[in-house]
Amino acid sequence: QSKTALFDIDREGESLKALGVRKLRDFCKNRKIKGYAAVYNQRRIDGLVEFLLQQQIYARNIEQQVKHLEILV
Repeated sequence: QSKTALFDIDREGESLKALGVRKLRDFCKNRKIKGYAAVYNQRRIDGLVEFLLQQQIYARNIEQQVKHLEILV
């Protein structure tokens, strides 16, 4: 069962990376998530993806916000 969980985390990490660093950073900024900038400055996108996963933030959360912002514009 742990292999399945690890596979899901890996797949989710790839989904986050696929969104691109700009969307990830904008999401963190808009949500006022503390600590993301320091993590990004030290470890770039890999660190940011790991940070978001630790915060239980997934690609679908970011995609929903992006769609919401596009509707507002």
